[in-house]
Amino acid sequence: MFSAYPSAIEKLFLRPYNDYFDDIHNLDKFLQKKYTKDYEGSILWTNYIKERELDIIQDLTLQIPNCKSKSY
Repeated sequence: MFSAYPSAIEKLFLRPYNDYFDDIHNLDKFLQKKYTKDYEGSILWTNYIKERELDIIQDLTLQIPNCKSKSY
């Protein structure tokens, strides 16, 4: 889950479907080779966001309703 300004969402997703699909597919193949086939899905999105030249800001105070943290 992430939040973003509308312009960031447009930069990520509002593009021709074939371009978007090809970028995601090629990135997935690259990451499968790099991390093995069991890589965490957030790695794909982190890399895709960086490729689109957007910054990621971690929100350490985000409160999600009905979300309970587990202690291990």
